[in-house]
Amino acid sequence: MSLPKPQYIANSLVELGNNPTFKKLEEVIYSIFKIKNLPLSEEEIWDYIEQFKKDIANELFLKIDDGKHDGVLLNYEINEDSGDFYIKFFDKPEITLLRKIQADTPQNFEFFCKNILDKLGGNSLVSGGPYDGGIDFTSTELQLKNLPGISTKGSRILVLGQAKRYADGNHVKEKDLREFVGASIKRMDELKKTRSDQFGILQPVILAFWTTSDFHQNAKDYARDLGIWYLNGIALCQLAFQLGIE
Repeated sequence: MSLPKPQYIANSLVELGNNPTFKKLEEVIYSIFKIKNLPLSEEEIWDYIEQFKKDIANELFLKIDDGKHDGVLLNYEINEDSGDFYIKFFDKPEITLLRKIQADTPQNFEFFCKNILDKLGGNSLVSGGPYDGGIDFTSTELQLKNLPGISTKGSRILVLGQAKRYADGNHVKEKDLREFVGASIKRMDELKKTRSDQFGILQPVILAFWTTSDFHQNAKDYARDLGIWYLNGIALCQLAFQLGIE
């Protein structure tokens, strides 16, 4: 077996860590290896921790910076003291909700995404299935913020979305996003040709890629560069709580 990448272990810590008080990072990493049941001996685990502990810590610090950029409050705090790293986790209700969603069916996750868009004022539809063409949900009638009353279709936003109910450690790749963008362009073209009474050729469109896991860094960079509305599991559940969806 090849050794897990530090990013994978850092992601697993965020998803599975639960110690409410500060513990040494190496102890928490060790517990994650045990939870994951990775086929390494005790000596191999501690050799790995010694070799990659700092890299894992750096990944966790980067996640905090990314969270600030994305408006996401992460569920842990990490500190460094004299070359040692200490980490603790917060018992946030969105983490409990995330666990429920991860254990549910992909279809119910699609409806969860639909409910969020409905709460935001959209008229949403789940379109996922074997012939969905890569689009799991759509939403129309979303209003531009602070725009009063009924307005022309050019000021109503169309959302095309993909919902990925991924398990812990299975993260969205750049390839997934590229395929989604291609599918969305095709769907936009179809809608604006066949339903021109509802969708104008210049009507604003948002592409939403939402997952119960997280994004690899290159996927996140790609989403930012293109302006995709990407939400990982924690961000999605935080939005749900803000909207009163539990």
